[in-house]
Amino acid sequence: MLRTLSLLALIFMLVSGRLAAQTWERLFSEAQMPVIGTADFHETAFDHQRGVVYSISKAAATNGYLISFNINTGIVNYVTTSSYPGMLNVLVHDPVKRRILAWIAGRDPVYAVSDTGGAWVRVGGNDGRDFESFGAASYWNPLTSGPGFFSGYGYFSTKNWVYEVDS
Repeated sequence: MLRTLSLLALIFMLVSGRLAAQTWERLFSEAQMPVIGTADFHETAFDHQRGVVYSISKAAATNGYLISFNINTGIVNYVTTSSYPGMLNVLVHDPVKRRILAWIAGRDPVYAVSDTGGAWVRVGGNDGRDFESFGAASYWNPLTSGPGFFSGYGYFSTKNWVYEVDS
């Protein structure tokens, strides 16, 4: 009986157009996009509530500044920071404390700065460098209110592990 009802519901949705194919919609053309310079935006550095994605400027004049791009308005802002530790490649937005957490790779030291600016401070991670977790996929865990990563590559092998850090 349940299977029959599910099948009837599926047929109704197909006929009524509720399962129409979704298509990608361009929000900004290349000509409309602001010139941002040397910045790499990270999907994990996305503030879902405000629609802002963050990057770290690597240009000489603004090295270590946060760059925020509002996907709803197209506005780019440079957020002044200080005490930049240098070479931070992984960014994760912390929606609880409204800050950016960043590190080089894997289990490296983790630094934080408010998404409105301020000084970069170390908040966790291991001492030294992690040469086993390059290219790992980072994430924000809302249950533990902390960043983490899984997988990675180093020393000629792919890793299949998951790490989180208290921050």
